[in-house]
Amino acid sequence: MRIGLVSVLSGLLLWATVPASASADVLINVDKSAQRMEVTVDGQPRYSWPVSTGVESYDTPSGSYRPFRMERTHFSKEWDDAPMPFAMFFTNQGHAIHGTNHVRNLGRAASHGCVRMPYGFAEKLFERTRIGMRVIISPEDAAPVDFSHPTLSLFVPNAAVVAAAPARAETL
Repeated sequence: MRIGLVSVLSGLLLWATVPASASADVLINVDKSAQRMEVTVDGQPRYSWPVSTGVESYDTPSGSYRPFRMERTHFSKEWDDAPMPFAMFFTNQGHAIHGTNHVRNLGRAASHGCVRMPYGFAEKLFERTRIGMRVIISPEDAAPVDFSHPTLSLFVPNAAVVAAAPARAETL
């Protein structure tokens, strides 16, 4: 009876830590030089984990991506049915963020191009993210920079249009 109660309470606690809004802005940033993944939610740092990206001959492609397929249980069709649990595919060539049991290689490039992380972290990330969120794979730490240009002022939206947008959205 105690074990059942503890399990229920643990489940409720876990449920309570899941973000209430499905519209949270989640960003995954993988720094290949540091072999680290940073996850921010609504602009606030939430998680930081060591990862393994691709070795030089199978480099993980740098760029900005949006995962288009997620599979809780997947086995590689290219690499001898290697397990790829909690896979989030971000390229059509099969690159994915997924769990691994090769934890001794975390913190250094060791994969065939995927972004690998421990099973527990991969499961937590899988449960909190959705298809279409932003994934940035960078050769080094990505940091925002200030910039300006004279023509940027041409793209400032009309204040009246911006103010009317929420009211118009309500009627759609």
